[in-house]
Amino acid sequence: MKFKRIRALAVLLAVVMIIMTGCKGKKVEVAWETKLNDTTLLKIERETVSLDEARLIFINYRNLYIKALGDEIVGEAESDGDFEQYIRSTVLSELAKMKTMVILATEKGIELTNEEQMAAEKAADVYYGGLSDEEKDYISLSKESIAELYADYALAAKLYTMLSGGVNAEVSDDDARVMIVRQIMVSTQADANKVQERLDAGAEFTDVANSLSEVSSREFKLYRQKMSDVVYMALSTLDDDAVSACIKENDKFYFYYVVSKIDRELTEENKLVIVHERAKAAFDDVYDDAVSNMNSTYNESLLNELTIEDDVKCETSNFFSIFSKYFTKYAE
Repeated sequence: MKFKRIRALAVLLAVVMIIMTGCKGKKVEVAWETKLNDTTLLKIERETVSLDEARLIFINYRNLYIKALGDEIVGEAESDGDFEQYIRSTVLSELAKMKTMVILATEKGIELTNEEQMAAEKAADVYYGGLSDEEKDYISLSKESIAELYADYALAAKLYTMLSGGVNAEVSDDDARVMIVRQIMVSTQADANKVQERLDAGAEFTDVANSLSEVSSREFKLYRQKMSDVVYMALSTLDDDAVSACIKENDKFYFYYVVSKIDRELTEENKLVIVHERAKAAFDDVYDDAVSNMNSTYNESLLNELTIEDDVKCETSNFFSIFSKYFTKYAE
């Protein structure tokens, strides 16, 4: 397993940074800096991240990757790149995003309620209480500091929810349509004519596909937002078990067999995806503007201190799952 697989499988760990699902806009540009004090890793405007805070997030991220990909990923990654360097870069980026959101929330007058502040403290109680003595010593953060970190994540999540909550949640069946189809694809007009002749003669679609199609005829999902207008116009009026006319697109010739003109379960799921994408776009408009006006620095030498020594047993990985439990309304 190569190091590049880590990047491809990062989606497995998307849940650990729930509040970042909306941050698809500009990156927070973090400048190289060595003049910060010996405990401050990152500074964005007036907000800072200590080395110990970053270490907690680093360890959780690292252990989640290992749980998802196996212990061997650490050793095998060495041939393709530095596993821990990849985690360090990821953690720095995510903490920069989170702190940027905290600043933006403060500027907009968004605060945690007393109930939310108590939830952050309870989450810290649970997380800190689950650490071994060795982990507590290595992370070197008090329960109160962990509560502050949870509160920052909660404030960032609250900002995202408030800025993205006003989007239109109405999505029509047509806009979210997911069809189940089979396909025949050929490259020449002559082959397309052969396909059409056999279909017109009553041959089974699968039989024709097996003998003439250049692609598999197995069933697959066809999403409205991924269909061209040409394909959508040709298929949207067809009923189940219907076969389309020949469709020419990108110098190829296609025939479709409609298994299901609209899969209800998948279409409803797709509506949620579309609403989520709208919410992210609404948030990005505000976030991108804020990022462009913020200054940030980080301590390069301290970043390289984010690592786990061979003789330290540190297996904690539930920081984010505990966040999800105590801030359910922001984790959905």
